[in-house]
Amino acid sequence: MCSCSSYSHCLPAVETVLRSFNGSWSSLRSGGASGGNMAPKDIMTNSHAKSILNAMNALRKSNTLCDITLRVNTADFPAHRIVLAACSDYFCAMFTSEGLTASTMEILLDFVYTETVLVTVENVQELLPAACLLQLKGVKRACCDFLEGQLDPTNCLGIRDFAETHNCLDLMQAAELFSQKHFSEVVQHEEFMLLCQAEVEKLIKCDEIQVRKHERKHEIQVRKHEKTRDTGEETREKTRDTGEETREKTRDTGEETREKTRDTGEETREKTRDTGEETREKTRDTGEETREKTRDTGEETREKTRDTGEETREKTRDT
Repeated sequence: MCSCSSYSHCLPAVETVLRSFNGSWSSLRSGGASGGNMAPKDIMTNSHAKSILNAMNALRKSNTLCDITLRVNTADFPAHRIVLAACSDYFCAMFTSEGLTASTMEILLDFVYTETVLVTVENVQELLPAACLLQLKGVKRACCDFLEGQLDPTNCLGIRDFAETHNCLDLMQAAELFSQKHFSEVVQHEEFMLLCQAEVEKLIKCDEIQVRKHERKHEIQVRKHEKTRDTGEETREKTRDTGEETREKTRDTGEETREKTRDTGEETREKTRDTGEETREKTRDTGEETREKTRDTGEETREKTRDTGEETREKTRDT
């Protein structure tokens, strides 16, 4: 990721692109004004592609937005993967392959020294990208011939996509022709069912498709829509079942929670009642004890008062 300061290096290139856009727009407007009503059409400017390349080159030289570094001896060259891949099959294969395994390298070295290559169902998916990366045309041709011999209604669409990814045009064309020739069988298998609607429509519109009846194309479209509808219905059914199960669990959980709450409340009320009874008992005992002490104190006080009064009267009489 570039820092904010690094963008200043690419401002001249960006300004060049903007000037190109403004020039194209001005030309379009002036042309429309002078020519009266013009029918809409696609207009290709000659300067646009060059301006874009100049801008990308300026970004490369300022090491802005670069995502690959090429090292030759001790020199490093920052660059952009997409630009290199667009201009070179070698770089495209390098950036899109997952790397060489030891077993694949052994097969390639055997080919280099013996001009013989063993292609199998197990290794062809690794071997073809490696051959493209190292530009071993003999291995690439052997892999393509092997895959072409493996074509059947269950895999022809997948092999077509695989060939297109690695720019194997002859194999891609062979796979397309096979799918068109055996279209009635191809539509019965999973690879066709996994195609998106746009790919299905593109395939059906092909004039080379061989079907038993002209109306069968419509039947294939109906089957594709039917498959989509069945999948949607199955999804909705699973969603509905999941929702019902969730609501059932929620209801059970709520009932269990209410039961626990009720038991806890009952236990709390029981404890509160016992505590209140104990408190009242203690209060009653304390009150009784207090009254007893008060009665004893009053009796003692009256006794003392009587004795004092008796003593006072005795002293008064003697006086």
